[in-house]
Amino acid sequence: MVSVDPVGRTALHLAAWFGHNDIVKLLLAKGAKPDVIDNAGRTALHLAAWFGNVPSLQELISKGAPLNHQDKSGNTALHLACQNNHKDVVTILLNAGANTKLKNALGLTILNIAEADDKPEILEILQQKEGEDTKHRGLIVDKNMLHEQRSMQRTLDEIAVAQEKRSQDIHQLREKLDQHGQRLIQINTMQNELKHQIQEMEDVANQIAAKISELIPKKSSRFTMTHILK
Repeated sequence: MVSVDPVGRTALHLAAWFGHNDIVKLLLAKGAKPDVIDNAGRTALHLAAWFGNVPSLQELISKGAPLNHQDKSGNTALHLACQNNHKDVVTILLNAGANTKLKNALGLTILNIAEADDKPEILEILQQKEGEDTKHRGLIVDKNMLHEQRSMQRTLDEIAVAQEKRSQDIHQLREKLDQHGQRLIQINTMQNELKHQIQEMEDVANQIAAKISELIPKKSSRFTMTHILK
């Protein structure tokens, strides 16, 4: 079973996220699957691209990480690299064969993002790769629409963060419930032991009373220590 954190990230996700390339190599060599997704639908390649971790990105690509997988927001690793202006990552993904035509949940390709966010170096990379002038492609997006789309993207990101927080809260609550359940079991065990001890004491008391009753002469109306000592 693949070990994950409360939001579905594996050790490979975290190593790619923080740029620990030696760990990425080790995990892949031990059989970690690069196509496993977290709760947001992201692979380790998404996180390496998002944070611009080039060595980890190259290692994942060399091991067959899916280049064009789209997360729950429709973003590929190329979308995330473009949004964060990671030029080296964009170049590597394009050279590896990443699809530039895919649209995210807001209907944006990486070209739309590069134009809307004024990323001239990314645009130049795309022009060189595709061999055509993007200025004549008719893909200029209305600025008002882009503003609304950016607002929607921020909302989606906030929702994603809230969902992650909720998942963590649920996880913590489950741990507390488990601890409470263990305490209840311990209390119940102690109560049963106490009942058993009380019953044993009652049995001993009954035996003592019976013994005393046997020692008292049946016809005597008085009970003294002499009778008991005889």
